Amino acid sequence: MKLLVIDDDQSVLAVIAEMIRTSRPDWEAHYVGDSADALNRLITQHYDLVLSDLHMPNLDGISMIRQAKDLLPRTPIVFLTGYKDRYAEAAWDLGAFAVLDKPIHVELLIETLEAALREMKSLDEDQ
Repeated sequence: MKLLVIDDDQSVLAVIAEMIRTSRPDWEAHYVGDSADALNRLITQHYDLVLSDLHMPNLDGISMIRQAKDLLPRTPIVFLTGYKDRYAEAAWDLGAFAVLDKPIHVELLIETLEAALREMKSLDEDQ
């Protein structure tokens, strides 16, 4: 499983990296702190799952995913937010698999990512 994790807060990225490394060491996870870099990766590489912060400077998570959506129409997207604002509603409108509040608990994060992967596999098997 190949996962792209996007968050402008390096300490959040480090915590998520540790969660994934200890809970699912078999996952290939890439971590980026800049939404422009993340957009470039989404354009040039395939990911099975995307975990992205909603609120980031310059290019927020919603705008970034909107730009890449044609390239990853079936890729599950899980958003993280430290805010309860209009971004969460926009994430749901965009088809987010889940919107999780920060700070995130490891069990909830891993369970949500695994559920997103199961749903993707189920959809693939139906076709």
